[in-house]
Parts: sequence; structure tokens; C-alpha cells
Amino acid sequence: MITINTIDNFSRPQSGFTLIELLTVVLLIAVIAGFAAFSLNADPHRTMETFAKRFTQQFELLTEESALSGNDYGLLIDEETYRYVVWFEERWHSPQDSDIAKVQNFPESITVDLFLEQESILSLLSETSLLQNSGDQDNIVEEIDPPQILILSSGEVTPFSLQLEGRGSEDVLKVEIDAFGRTTVERDE
Repeated sequence: MITINTIDNFSRPQSGFTLIELLTVVLLIAVIAGFAAFSLNADPHRTMETFAKRFTQQFELLTEESALSGNDYGLLIDEETYRYVVWFEERWHSPQDSDIAKVQNFPESITVDLFLEQESILSLLSETSLLQNSGDQDNIVEEIDPPQILILSSGEVTPFSLQLEGRGSEDVLKVEIDAFGRTTVERDE
């Protein structure tokens, strides 16, 4: 007679993973990879809207800061970057201890054009950087070009329009700011 000892088979610890566990891990990795791929290939339309919202919020915040602190600010814009500066001791300086002091890049998926009085300013700019160093190496002083946009403590602002266009698409978004700092964002048809 043959006897099968079933108790020994069940009491032995099992090693390895079950098929369900493996499939769950593979599914989680696929979902995470899908989200990563989606965020890397972001829609230019969504990128433009997100940037326009962030830019207008920064600008409105700085307009309020200017009125409350009594400082005059400026905005320098070129094809790839923008930067806020403050008027102090008869010249333009980088604001100290502030997130807005950094030169900020426009998103790579969009192109930008600045309009003052319906005329494109960025196309008129020669290839100059926002910053230049003085020739004296012992006493390096940051010289900042005059900004295209002024934000005065009296509440007045240089009216301008920032046109955002998706690279490889015909999508255009306009950020317009009037002389009182009121912002509007609209799609250009």
C-alpha cells in the first residue's frame, strides 16, 4: 500500500512569488511608466495655460508688493528667459532673498513674443544678454539692462502683451496686462 504524507507537503515553507503578485507588480510599473511618459510629452496647450497662469500670478503678486513696499520693479524678457529687477540707488538690481530674483526660463515647448504698443519687441532686440559684467575683475558689479516693462509703486504698469505659441502647433495664447496691472489671458484664434 502506498501512503502519501500530505502534512509534510503543506508544512514546508514555499519560496518565490505567485503569479498574481508578479502581475500586480508589472501592472504598477506600467501605470507609473505611462504617467511618466505622459508628463514628459506634455501637451503644448496645457503647458501654455499653466505657464500663463503662473506668470500672471507672479506679475500680480509683484505689482502688489511694489505698491506695499514703495519699490519700483521691472521685467526683462528675451526669447528664452525672463527676470524681475528692482530700482534701488539709482540703478537696477536683482531683488535680494526672493524666488523672483532668479532668471526664469520659458518652457521649451513654447515660443514667446513680447508686444509693446502692438509692436514685437523681441524681434527688434539684438543678441544681448540680460546681464553684463563690468570690465574690472577686482570689483565685479552686475550691470542690468533697463527692463522693457516697468512696475511702479504708484500702481502703474507698462502695458504689454506676451504671445505664447506652441512649438509645432498653431495654438496661440495671449497674456495681456494693462496700465493698471490687470491681467487677461485669451486664446488667439
